[in-house]
Amino acid sequence: MRYNNLLASIICTLTLLATPSTAQIHGGNGQPGVVQPERPEIQPPVGKPRPPKPPRPPRPEIQPPRPPVYPPRPPIYPPVTSGRLELYPAPAFHGRPHIFKGSASDLKRYGAANSALSLNAIGRWQVCSKKKYKGHCQTVSGRVLNLNRYGLARSISSVRYLGR
Repeated sequence: MRYNNLLASIICTLTLLATPSTAQIHGGNGQPGVVQPERPEIQPPVGKPRPPKPPRPPRPEIQPPRPPVYPPRPPIYPPVTSGRLELYPAPAFHGRPHIFKGSASDLKRYGAANSALSLNAIGRWQVCSKKKYKGHCQTVSGRVLNLNRYGLARSISSVRYLGR
């Protein structure tokens, strides 16, 4: 095995000496140098010069991501007492309710004026047809499937909590 390796290295050395090379030996202070290839000179380009690149189109403005859209929650209005009143826009508690936890003298401020057809009351509540607790008023408690029974369908404009 040693003989084969020695023979291969001799053949490689002889091959290198026999072929013309573009390598130069660099050394210093009389020491054997390191073989480094010659550097070819850089030639200027031949032919027509390349045309300039066209300008890049402007980048579109990056818009911030939109927040996710969740279904809206029913609003809860003035948090005051332990009572709760839910005003529904359709009979039999259908539709998105307006929820009140305290008195409200003008339901127009909450977008709930003259829209209720049924209600669910926890505690006793006074419901009136005009703002500031005026007009036709009724005291209600529990579940009312249809406000026509009280003559207040689509006419409640103010609500007042009366207690338990």
